[in-house]
Amino acid sequence: MTSDHDDPDLPPADDEDGEDAPDSLSPSVRRLVKQYGLDVTAIRGSGPAGRIRVGDVVAALGGRANVQDEREPDDDEPPAGTEDARAAPGSAIRADLAVPFALPSTTVFECDLGAVAAHRRASRERGVEISVLSYLLFACTRALDATPEANGPTAAVHLGVVTSIEGETRTVLIRNAREIALEGFQGELRAAQNAPRGGVPPEGGRGAATLRVQDYGAAGSVLALPLPLGENGTASLGLGRPRRQLVVRRVEGEEVPRAATLCYLTLTFDPDSLSLERANRYLARLVHILELWPPSA
Repeated sequence: MTSDHDDPDLPPADDEDGEDAPDSLSPSVRRLVKQYGLDVTAIRGSGPAGRIRVGDVVAALGGRANVQDEREPDDDEPPAGTEDARAAPGSAIRADLAVPFALPSTTVFECDLGAVAAHRRASRERGVEISVLSYLLFACTRALDATPEANGPTAAVHLGVVTSIEGETRTVLIRNAREIALEGFQGELRAAQNAPRGGVPPEGGRGAATLRVQDYGAAGSVLALPLPLGENGTASLGLGRPRRQLVVRRVEGEEVPRAATLCYLTLTFDPDSLSLERANRYLARLVHILELWPPSA
């Protein structure tokens, strides 16, 4: 068994200055010193008798470490008879696993596609086939009127649409999507479907997208989250596979069962750029547009 004094990753103890000796360091400080290969004799301690604390190590690193503020008791030691919980495997606050920023969040809404289905049938009778994805793309751009920050910091709306075409995942870049009508989105998707397999999207590909839209329902998935965010965007919108389901609706004061076409819509977003309240507002507006199709002028 090797003691702390024999650890090759730590400097030798200084007999004349006991506060800098490795065995006088708290477990958290000792772990950081080993992790970053620091010389403890070069760190100025702010604790009692010059003892080195976690904050002193962080200051010495000059911002190089992913370290949360680990507050220690005044004596820098855990209570007698207990282990340092911060050093335990899987601990949520281990210094080497700390995350200095908020992780992406996801909100989920259910949408009734009954009005969309009726419009699709009427369009089909006119000889025009329009996919559910096209309706979503149209609605997602109009919903930005209520929450423009869901598109990221720019005013132009460029959609990076990820879908499955003939069993192959394709990314379709649709520029200036706010100016495109419903059938125009269908034309963009049809062009991607007819493009050579494995082709690269034009004009920079998905890297130029401000809002990412993922049709995971095309592969049969009902719900998938969280979704990856685009390189330039704040949010990623997801469409689940539509499904028929028996629901109960109140009609003239009475609850009436009926079959409905439902789907899940998800929005994964960066909480540093888009709050949960605003993300919910955006998705609620999008659902409102689809459920009351056709949208008002």
